[in-house]
Amino acid sequence: MFKRLQGTSDFVKEIDMQFNIRISAFVRFVAAAIVSAVVGFTGCISSRSLIEDLAKTPHHRVQDSKRYASINSFQQDFLYLTETIRETHPEPFAAWSKEEFDREQQRMLEFLAAETSKVVFENSLQLFLSYLRDGHTSVQSSWRGGPREYPTSFLWNNDTLTLASVGREEDTTLIGSHVLSFNSIPVDEVFTRFTRFITYENVYEARKTLQYYFIFPTFHRDAGIINSDTLELKLLVPDGTTRAHRMLPLQQPKRIAPSKSHPITEKVNRPFRYTILKKEKACYLQWNTMMDLRMTRLLSFPTNLLAYPVAWYMGIGYFENFLEDMIDEMKEEGVSTLIVDIRGNGGGGSIYGEQLLYFLDVPVGIRNFSMAIRFSPLYREFFPEVYRNYAFRYSQKYNQEKLPDSLILTSDFVQEDSMEAKYFRNVTDPKSDYYVKPDRAIFKGNVYFLVGDRTYSSAIILSSLVKDNKLFTIVGQPTRGRPSHYGETLVLKLPNSGIICRISCKKFFRPDLGKDSEDTLYPDVEIWPTFDDYRYGRDPVFDWVLKDAKKKTTSLK
Repeated sequence: MFKRLQGTSDFVKEIDMQFNIRISAFVRFVAAAIVSAVVGFTGCISSRSLIEDLAKTPHHRVQDSKRYASINSFQQDFLYLTETIRETHPEPFAAWSKEEFDREQQRMLEFLAAETSKVVFENSLQLFLSYLRDGHTSVQSSWRGGPREYPTSFLWNNDTLTLASVGREEDTTLIGSHVLSFNSIPVDEVFTRFTRFITYENVYEARKTLQYYFIFPTFHRDAGIINSDTLELKLLVPDGTTRAHRMLPLQQPKRIAPSKSHPITEKVNRPFRYTILKKEKACYLQWNTMMDLRMTRLLSFPTNLLAYPVAWYMGIGYFENFLEDMIDEMKEEGVSTLIVDIRGNGGGGSIYGEQLLYFLDVPVGIRNFSMAIRFSPLYREFFPEVYRNYAFRYSQKYNQEKLPDSLILTSDFVQEDSMEAKYFRNVTDPKSDYYVKPDRAIFKGNVYFLVGDRTYSSAIILSSLVKDNKLFTIVGQPTRGRPSHYGETLVLKLPNSGIICRISCKKFFRPDLGKDSEDTLYPDVEIWPTFDDYRYGRDPVFDWVLKDAKKKTTSLK
């Protein structure tokens, strides 16, 4: 029933999502599916080094100022970053005012005047970026919270924080308890204090990320939760009573945790895979990342050559070929229901969502996302050809006027970017790298999309298209990011410290602008698993879909 978890291995993946690899589509794919295997063969490649290869350090005019010359290296890097954010981020003052931005910038510059610790400097950068409320704008920190951890783990399910593991056999009865406080400080207050350590878009993303931060005494100390190493939890245990649970941090502690997984929906380490459920006349598609073999083309030699055999071994091919094979088998087996599970999908290339919908019974003229771009100097540094094309189109539309650096809705001067333009233009163009032949098989049965607090970025874009166009039923929990959100990050390397930061340069607006202010994508049917569902490998979201599909099929008959 229980298994032991060694050290931090089970937490690194989620921590990296916050600290390191919430990255571009290409790096996500490499980090998740290819690089880990290539590293085993070469011993010399890492996702961090690949991100650094993308980074740029263009000269900024602030570097020519007397102010810049008179301050220390940490202050210089902080000023360089914050001024770049000021002119690069789509809306640097949306979550706070310009006056608050300026005040916090000055306060931190004064704080860093006597600072010599790189860890403190990285945390200062992270704190400043947290005010933007943009999960895509972040700093790649070298600090992981320190070598010591509390021998426990936590799981946040909706607004309830649960004790998910313990370090000793005699404490296993506490697993599944609701956490009420940390050292007598209520959970809600602890959560608020911890949010300064992360960048996030909504409360669901913050909860999902911070449940992994709660194991580190360094964070509790910085948040003012503990003075000594002892952490005392007040728990509401399963029998209805309250109990205190004290812990001391250890190096590489062992953890005892529930171990069962759902036999069908258990997440696998592949970008996509499907399972035919013959009895239920259903197909379950688990889609974990929105990318395929094409991404290997962006790798440099010799990584690109190594990636192909690794991708073949992991069953990673072209997504449209995968979809053709899946729908062919669905037809052979008489499948009437398709379940698309993107609960663990952190995003990638949104064009793959376009490919999926093209194989389904979807109208041609669905409402699409619109986007606005901040055409800053950093944007021009990263995308000179794209910028020149936009600048040319803008001058054509507005009597030879120069494209301004401000945030601009591209559909105002580029017809193809219009929400009313043909959505499937990328997969119907024979010249496109994502072209799908028009005589493809189309599935016309019941379709369900499963979403949750791991659904992010391009996966939210796909979910929002489905939701706002009322295409199919969405089931699960609210997503970890906003439907209308910032993205398309530019990778910046700070000139002195070499720290890597990512800054959004675009804002994406969901098709239904009337819901633009919503901080998450709410499913049509909201279902929250209990902790016992996690413990015993049950999946109530999946079970609900099978029951609902059966009712629909029966009513048709």
